[in-house]
Amino acid sequence: MSTGGIPDDEAAALLDGYMAEIVRRIEACDPPPIAGAAVYRDLRRRLGGADVFREVKNFFTESLCGMLPDLRAAVSASPEPFLEALGLAAWGNLIDVAQNRPLPEPGELASRVGMPPDVDEREAFAAMLGRGGTLLILGDNAGETVFDRLALEFLPAGVRAFYAVRPEPVLNDATRLDALSAGIDDFATIISTGMDAPTVTLEGAGPELASAVACADAILAKGQGNLEGLYGCTDPRLFHSLAVKCGVVSRLTGLEVGSAVFANCRTLSGR
Repeated sequence: MSTGGIPDDEAAALLDGYMAEIVRRIEACDPPPIAGAAVYRDLRRRLGGADVFREVKNFFTESLCGMLPDLRAAVSASPEPFLEALGLAAWGNLIDVAQNRPLPEPGELASRVGMPPDVDEREAFAAMLGRGGTLLILGDNAGETVFDRLALEFLPAGVRAFYAVRPEPVLNDATRLDALSAGIDDFATIISTGMDAPTVTLEGAGPELASAVACADAILAKGQGNLEGLYGCTDPRLFHSLAVKCGVVSRLTGLEVGSAVFANCRTLSGR
């Protein structure tokens, strides 16, 4: 609210109402990102649809795009460039304004080339995708999109890719504009999740996303929000890629805050 310019006295009253709504929805067993969806919707209305984190989103996207030649060279030097890029994209999930700590510097993120996730099932994912398959990526944060674009550059030959984004600005999650700024459209078909929330659920998926889910050979859900929305889904095609940034997801996964994860949904649900 402060980022959007809402006065402090007005923000305090709004916050009380928003928190009551979120608590009510969580008590009704909605996952946290769904519980907050109405709050984001109301804020967008009050702010005239403004993308209040546009400056942060542009900063990370532009900074990391500028590093792409060096990142591409580093990933190319790996024996398995596609797997290397997937690992870097998992660490890219640290670009999250919803975490209760400072955002990482772009250079610090770029330095994680070669650092494997703490739970690592990238090889199983690549085997499931195979050659000539169809990949669906459920995108998360802007800036992280640049690392996703790098992974898409190294897709196995013949693989067709779809990249799903939020239809409206929510936090610093990627919209179509952010995906285009990262160059995603050169390597994948950009589609909408159909959900104006920082998550995806199978029940709430819009028609574009539902169609892509139906035809996908492998599905990669990026980030904590998508994990929370899809937690409990045991579709063997579904993998999660994220950095653990809060106690809720730490307890959900059994992993320490600061860990990175690339794992099948069944692995995480069994932890």
